[in-house]
Amino acid sequence: MFNIFDTIINRKQEQKTLIGTVETVSPLTVTLIPDDTPLPAVCTVGLLGLKIGSRVVLQKFGNQFIAIAIIGTPAVQIYRCTANQNLTTAVMDNIAGMAFTLPANSGMYEVYVHVNVKNQTSAAQDVKFDWEITGADYYTIVGRNCRGGEYQATNSLTLSLTRNSAGHGWATDVYYPLPAVNGNSYITEQAVIQAGATDTIFQYRGSQVSADAAKPTTVSGYSHIILTKLVV
Repeated sequence: MFNIFDTIINRKQEQKTLIGTVETVSPLTVTLIPDDTPLPAVCTVGLLGLKIGSRVVLQKFGNQFIAIAIIGTPAVQIYRCTANQNLTTAVMDNIAGMAFTLPANSGMYEVYVHVNVKNQTSAAQDVKFDWEITGADYYTIVGRNCRGGEYQATNSLTLSLTRNSAGHGWATDVYYPLPAVNGNSYITEQAVIQAGATDTIFQYRGSQVSADAAKPTTVSGYSHIILTKLVV
C-alpha cells in the first residue's frame, strides 16, 4: 500500500522513481500519485511546457524530489497569437500569445516565427519586429534569419517581392515594407538558441515604422511561433 510518509522519510535512502501532478510551477510543488498532498520539488534539467496539471516523472534522491520529465509532452511547442492585433504606433508592442519561456539547462532549440500581416487601408504602412527578453541567460547559436514576402494575388503570374536578411540580434528592429493593398504579407524568422542556467522569457513585438492610428496594420491571429527542441 502506498505510504506517503515512508516515501518522504525514505529511511533506506533509496533512489525511487515516482509519478506526480504539478500543483504550482514557481515554486515547483507536485502531488504524488496516488495522494493529495502537494510536496516541494525541484527541476534541474529544464522541462519545456511545464505547467499546472502536468504529469511528471520524479526521482527521489534522499529527501529531495526532482522532476526529470513531463509525460506526454512533445518536443515541439506552438505559441499562437491570441487574436488579430492592430499596430497603430511606432512603439514596440507585445504580440499577444507569441511568447515562450526557455527552461533553464534544457538544451538547444530552433525558433521559427510565422507572421501574417496586412494594412487595413490602401496606405503602404511598413512594420518592424523585434524581441524583448527577460532573464537573458541564453546563448545564440544562429542569429535571426528574416524573410518578408509581400502580398500576391492568387491569380498573379508574377512572383511577389521577397526581402531577406540574416544574423540579426534579438533586440534589433527588423523592418518589413508592406504593399499598399489590403492583403496579407508573410514574414518568417528562424534562429537557434541554447538555454542557460536560469529561465529566460522571449516575447515577440511589433510596431508600425511611421505611426498612423487612422491606418492600422494588423497582425493576424494565425501568426505563431514554433519552438522545436533539438537533439545534438
